[in-house]
Amino acid sequence: MKKKFNTKEIQECLWEDETDNLRLVEEGSWISGGKEEHCKMIFEDLSTSKTFMYDISRTGSPFTDWTYSFEYESDEIECTEVKKVEIKKYEWKKVLLL
Repeated sequence: MKKKFNTKEIQECLWEDETDNLRLVEEGSWISGGKEEHCKMIFEDLSTSKTFMYDISRTGSPFTDWTYSFEYESDEIECTEVKKVEIKKYEWKKVLLL
């Protein structure tokens, strides 16, 4: 399911962790792609208790300043509903002989 949220409120939730309607659940690490970085923001819509994801990008550098993707968005941002799931992972490990 997708839902639209106010752009300024998304921005405020990212900086302040919570607004009247949104609560930041998880902010991923910034993944660098050269001059552009991406990060996933997971937040809860407090009116429905559902969680949503917004994929943020930014350009610039820590030495100049960052320009964030929501600065170019319209008044509303469409976000995707998400839920946390457990994932089992298997790996091959070297057998150590004694």
